[in-house]
Amino acid sequence: MLTWGVGVLIAASLILSGLLAKDLLWVSDTITGQRQETILLRMGHDAPHDGFMQQAVDRFVQDIKQRSHGTVEIDLGKNETRTGRHNLILLAQQGKLDIVLLPVSELGDHLPSFRILDFPFYFSGPKAHHQFFDGPLGGRLLQQMNTLNLVGISFWEEGFRQLIANRKIEQPRDLETMRFSVVPGFFSTKMFTEKGVIAVDGTVGSMGENIPPEKVDGWETLLTKSVVNRLKDHPYQVNLSYHGWQGMILAMSHEGYQRIPLEAQKIIEASAHELMQWTRHKSGQSEQKLEHVIAEAGIPLQRIPRPLHTAEWNTKARQLSLGYEEILGAGLLAQIEEMELQRSRGKTKMDEWILGVDADFSSEHDHSGLAIKRGVRLAIDEINAGGGLRGKPITMVTTDNRGSVSLGTDNVKRLGRHWGAVAVIAGGTDPVVADQILMAKSQKILMLIPHASSVGWMRIDGNAEDETRHVFRIAANEYQANRILFEELIKTQGKMALMLENTRNGRQARTIMAGYFADRRMEKPMIVWFNKGQTIFLDALRTMQEAGITDIFLESSPGETRQIRATMAAISFNPRIISRHGDADDQPATPGAGDYTFLQTYSFDIHSNRTAVGNTLRKRYWDLFDGPVPGHIPDASTTAQAYDLVFLLAQALQRSSTSETVGLETTMERLETHHGAIKDYVLPFSHMRHEGLVPADLTMIQFNAEGMRMPVRNSRP
Repeated sequence: MLTWGVGVLIAASLILSGLLAKDLLWVSDTITGQRQETILLRMGHDAPHDGFMQQAVDRFVQDIKQRSHGTVEIDLGKNETRTGRHNLILLAQQGKLDIVLLPVSELGDHLPSFRILDFPFYFSGPKAHHQFFDGPLGGRLLQQMNTLNLVGISFWEEGFRQLIANRKIEQPRDLETMRFSVVPGFFSTKMFTEKGVIAVDGTVGSMGENIPPEKVDGWETLLTKSVVNRLKDHPYQVNLSYHGWQGMILAMSHEGYQRIPLEAQKIIEASAHELMQWTRHKSGQSEQKLEHVIAEAGIPLQRIPRPLHTAEWNTKARQLSLGYEEILGAGLLAQIEEMELQRSRGKTKMDEWILGVDADFSSEHDHSGLAIKRGVRLAIDEINAGGGLRGKPITMVTTDNRGSVSLGTDNVKRLGRHWGAVAVIAGGTDPVVADQILMAKSQKILMLIPHASSVGWMRIDGNAEDETRHVFRIAANEYQANRILFEELIKTQGKMALMLENTRNGRQARTIMAGYFADRRMEKPMIVWFNKGQTIFLDALRTMQEAGITDIFLESSPGETRQIRATMAAISFNPRIISRHGDADDQPATPGAGDYTFLQTYSFDIHSNRTAVGNTLRKRYWDLFDGPVPGHIPDASTTAQAYDLVFLLAQALQRSSTSETVGLETTMERLETHHGAIKDYVLPFSHMRHEGLVPADLTMIQFNAEGMRMPVRNSRP
């Protein structure tokens, strides 16, 4: 028996040691007397031969070979790699390259969010850039490369752009009498132009590292030895501004990344991140050496004063970014803003009102989140321009819940505990808002809702301990909206159907609509269900078409609505569609898809429904947010609802002797009048009613043949 047991142990040991040896073969030259076959990875790049980025590539190649004990090698080829930076992504996607080093500017043409990195003056300085790269925000940016079938690994730094001119540059207005040349890049041109954010006398074409013609007063460039050498014979000086990051992204093709062992992936990632730190060090070291050369050559050199750098220059860059949030990524920008706000404050407590904005900026409801943020931004700017509240400005802190309940509650907790927010403007999906309400109560802050429809968490009974006493809404709730939609649906006396998303909103809409049909003793409509995220609707629409449906009540998300309308157009099915929401982009109805009617509380198109404040809001909106798509409005109603909520809160703060929630709740309930963008409010809230809108505030909208929004039926008195 003992002999048998020893035999089993020996056999098990041999098997285990064999398995271990197999796992370790690729990292050892001679384990068990066999050599693992070498993994050969092809790399492409477009780094200059004489720069330290080429040195980084060489170090990377040697480091990978050394760390893997020669079992992973990188082949740079016969400079097939230098076929032009615009080909590198394509070669990786085709499987002809496994590793590529891509300029940020090249990636920005494919993934617009990467343009953030060289946005002039958007970050407060090199440390802010590095904090971004080293944290979860940098990881989120790299993850976007998956859409190109690439795996983002790390950021390698070349340096920061500086301002060179024939005079001192300390503040934006110093450029007003200068002819200025910029590096290639969309945002540099937008920042430094005759009519740009930072006004200059004129803009000459991009000059790179060359000295511009004599008539040019200044330009921006990466500080290099060739630039400094040429400056010795010209009357220019260097202004150290560090206003735009330049560098490259190391990435792998998805196919190349997946075919190598996990340990090889880890080695590549570790080496790439170490070289990221090396390029930073090398970049800083190079700048220090160049500063010494500049001083010895007698070239005037100055650093732009830090207070002006972080205030005036950065503020102008932030203003430019507002119109491009959808393209750059509103969620990413929101997190950068919070990061920079935290950096600017440090340990200093500011005397200000903090107003939190939490919404979905990164998934299917991002249009509503952006609309909320824009409405809050417009209101805060207006209030602060008038002196703030009780001598203190309002500061907005924006957080992105990405449609996640847990992230949404964590954000409210952070806004309360860390930032000391007096209120949170929250909007998006009802499940997220429902859980946030409980967290806001525990943090003793108000919840203001400009976009969410459930009535389940808005039942006010007047009790001071009421779980929702701190919640105030200016948005159509599900009963208000569905009542008006029902009345519109039955007007034609046609054959009706309810087309509903199988979610809480869809099921609740069915219950409410069923009640209305029962009250009128009307025949029950046909009901068609579909799943959230569904993209194919042909069978369901064919069924309704064959049944002779003429009017459809639609409860769906914006993306599904667009798909449904497009399918209708394709099969020539032209029923009238009645919906609570317009498309995410409020686009005109798809040709051939039938009439499309939805609810709004505010419109930029319909003049008859706008108040005097609403007219002013419209003008200020275009002044601030007229970005790459002129005339584009993510959600006009939600923008106006958020705008009005901030002013109602401001009125309560102005009157209240405390910022504690209990006192503000009472003050909000006792507000008397306010001239808003949606309407002139009279007793907007009460002790028993925290809903600021009534059915008479809702308007049915339909696009006319010219694509303009027109009221179908104005339910206002």
